[in-house]
Amino acid sequence: GETRITLEWGTTPSDLDAHLVGPVENSSTRFHIYYPEKGYLINDAMLDKDDTEGNGFETTTIYRQYEGRYVFSVFDFTNQYDYNSTAMSLSGARVRVYQGNQCVATFDIPTNKKGILWEVFAIEGNRIIPINNVTNHLDAQFYTY
Repeated sequence: GETRITLEWGTTPSDLDAHLVGPVENSSTRFHIYYPEKGYLINDAMLDKDDTEGNGFETTTIYRQYEGRYVFSVFDFTNQYDYNSTAMSLSGARVRVYQGNQCVATFDIPTNKKGILWEVFAIEGNRIIPINNVTNHLDAQFYTY
């Protein structure tokens, strides 16, 4: 079955972005889905809804899961150049993971943390592995997991 990931938050910051990195079938490369690259249908995953005006709700779906590690994270696009920003950690952001119609995991952003990237969780097979870390280390998150 499919895995659906929702991201919701309050009025500020106005633009948080869902990111999903995962394996490409029969390859050692990885895909990266986010606002300018909303779909990677060759791997059956897509950013279904993007929000840029606060009170956000974004949805990412893995329609077909392949062997390997998927990592979901949230990027504070609004404050992307302010590494001392606490705006994202004060946003009330919440991520829910659904398998079929059932919510199987919920993550609330850690509060009062400086950073523009929230590393939320990983998926390996049928395991959801919490990461729940706010950081500024963008390259490590998006390309090396």
